[in-house]
Amino acid sequence: MNKKFIEEEVTILTPIKIRGTISFPEEIKISPAGEPHKNAQCPAILFIGGSGEVDRNENHRKVKINTFKLLAEVINDAGLAVLRYDKRGVGESEGNYLETGFWDFVFDAEKVLTFLKSYHGINPDKIYILGHSEGAILAAVVNQKNPVHGLILISGVAESLRQTIKRQSEMALWELSNTGGLKGFLFRVLNLKEKAQKRIEKLHNKILDSNAAVMRVGFKKINAKWMREHFLYNVEEALKCVTCPTLVIAGDKDIQTPPEQAKTIAELVKGKVQWHIIEDMNHILREERGKPSILSAFKRYREQEAEPLHHELVELLKSWLMEEAKNE
Repeated sequence: MNKKFIEEEVTILTPIKIRGTISFPEEIKISPAGEPHKNAQCPAILFIGGSGEVDRNENHRKVKINTFKLLAEVINDAGLAVLRYDKRGVGESEGNYLETGFWDFVFDAEKVLTFLKSYHGINPDKIYILGHSEGAILAAVVNQKNPVHGLILISGVAESLRQTIKRQSEMALWELSNTGGLKGFLFRVLNLKEKAQKRIEKLHNKILDSNAAVMRVGFKKINAKWMREHFLYNVEEALKCVTCPTLVIAGDKDIQTPPEQAKTIAELVKGKVQWHIIEDMNHILREERGKPSILSAFKRYREQEAEPLHHELVELLKSWLMEEAKNE
């Protein structure tokens, strides 16, 4: 990428203040007030991030992967504007993250989308949504309520969060039960796998039976409202309503969301759709040559903080957007 980009900090006023960054290719004219020229009519993409306390760049306080900052540069280089934002209660946005539910995040994304459509210089009829991980679920729901020009769904799933957590838990327990040495021996002898599965099921039922926004599990507080609302919603409903052009991407080394879900999502979508599974790409969209592990995934992500996005992902995004521009 050899172009330069211009970034502006923005505030989206809802009952709380959502802070974000809008970025443009340098050739888009900028007024002295810091807004693009009204005649620019630039297409734009709204980014919606994954789960957890991640900010507008998909950075967590313990790991700085900058996935959305890097993706924004790719999109800007393709000639589109990008708006990415801190989710409620994270980064510079107001609110309480732990008390925020799934539908609160949908509400916030809708408000940010409305803001983007009305921003000077943005073509409101050429708005895309790019969702990563949980953001892919939110993108489909937001599109169902407020249809956009196109969707880019990366590392998404066509199932409820409860199914995803169950699968991830089973993977972690399988890894533990197959660990060598004393640790693995004790895990097997004490039948800890079955006990852990029962505790997880008990916790999920407790969350569903409660109306609490926040619950305490041991010494840790969890966002029970978010989990409960996710458990009760299956994104298939929203995916079946997608009629706009859609690009679905997964990585075959993604240990958090199964790559085969890309095909499932594509089969549910009603509009023109492409789906791709990128070889050797993991959940944070980096190249992964080794065998992925659910137990050491976070450690691996920290090791990859400074690495670039997977080259094939970059090529796919640019080629799809160029094809979309030709079709228009």
